[in-house]
Amino acid sequence: MAKEKQENEPMLGKGFVQTEHGKLSVPSPAVIELIRKKNIKVLSSFDSIEGELSTPTGIALLSNLVDYMQPPLKYSINSYGVGIGNLKFSFPNLVRVYKISSFKDSSFNKRINPNCEEISVQEAWIDDQTPEDISNFVEKLRFEGAYDVSYHAIYMKKNRIGFSIQAILPIEKKEYFRGLWFNYSNTIGVRERTQSRWKLLRRSGECATILGNIKAKQTLKLDGSVTMKPENDEVLRLKLEHNISTDEIRKIIKESSKNFVAFENWK
Repeated sequence: MAKEKQENEPMLGKGFVQTEHGKLSVPSPAVIELIRKKNIKVLSSFDSIEGELSTPTGIALLSNLVDYMQPPLKYSINSYGVGIGNLKFSFPNLVRVYKISSFKDSSFNKRINPNCEEISVQEAWIDDQTPEDISNFVEKLRFEGAYDVSYHAIYMKKNRIGFSIQAILPIEKKEYFRGLWFNYSNTIGVRERTQSRWKLLRRSGECATILGNIKAKQTLKLDGSVTMKPENDEVLRLKLEHNISTDEIRKIIKESSKNFVAFENWK
């Protein structure tokens, strides 16, 4: 007997819902806009049910916290929570959330690779600080956990030379980084936007070579192949310690890639 496919996408329902702005049709405008903006797939098989099955809050949580709708192939349940709704349906009106630990195998990793996440991009133009101060501020952003920071000189008003600084940040730390701009730089305004980024799965680890152990990262490509790249600081260290060329060091590391030992799961 064929196994029935499990459906995990949200359901919308139909009819009307009473809000602070009056009576609105289901799905509400906020739900439609979130689904459109985040390209969320929905189930149409429950559209005949009268009532609001997905609220703006629920869809907002899905769009910000969920990378994919299918559960892992293997997982254990650490804890769970249940929320019960007020509307009466022909089925139990509840939401159950599991906190799980997944057992990631290669087939699971390939299925979600690349994955998508939201990031915050903050930037400002500054023309009243010295290059030394700008350099210190950029290092502060990196030290505090920015994914990346770039900056370059620009010509600003009154023909003054300033700096354009852009930081890519974890979405959950955007408020904290706003404070860093105002506390550690002279800017009086910060531009901010939320973007999505697609990234290949990667993991950090260590690789044993004839020159010693080096820190490196593996990347899982779309075709399932794995590449390894050493940290540039490690290449420089080996170059100074052994007085050999960078090309030779990279060749030795490439030949030793099978000796990679991961420190973490794919992420």
